[in-house]
Amino acid sequence: MSKKQTDKLVVKVKPPLDLAEGLKCEIVSDKPIKFTAAKAFEYLELDTFHGERPVNERHVQFLYNAWSGGRFMWDHVILCCCDYDKKRYRINGQHTAWMRVNIKDSDLKTEPEVREVVYSVASEEQLRILYSTFDQNKVRSPAHVFKALMSGTREAVDL
Repeated sequence: MSKKQTDKLVVKVKPPLDLAEGLKCEIVSDKPIKFTAAKAFEYLELDTFHGERPVNERHVQFLYNAWSGGRFMWDHVILCCCDYDKKRYRINGQHTAWMRVNIKDSDLKTEPEVREVVYSVASEEQLRILYSTFDQNKVRSPAHVFKALMSGTREAVDL
């Protein structure tokens, strides 16, 4: 960026409106794992955080379609769970786990490897706060994905 561009903000943020206190958790483990169908079922059988959204079959189908078409990135997957009060709760990854159990092992060239992070918290409030930190990103709409796939192509030059 030139000096001129760095003198003014293009995007200006406002003070945050915090809904909860800060997150206080420990990482118990953070490692790559082979994401077998058995591991996916094991993950799906973990205790469910009471605030977890229900599984969305359309999203599982979307992920499966991406995998079938060679557009699913296993190395982007982060499975997360959290230990609290002598229980292990699933925090992130249920849709990917449902997608994985729908893939026949014979259709895989190699067993997918994903990242698994296990956290620990001291209170139910901290469990809620940890859960709330996931899936906050701005998703790409189907229209934006189409635009990204078509931009710069000969076919879309006049669009």
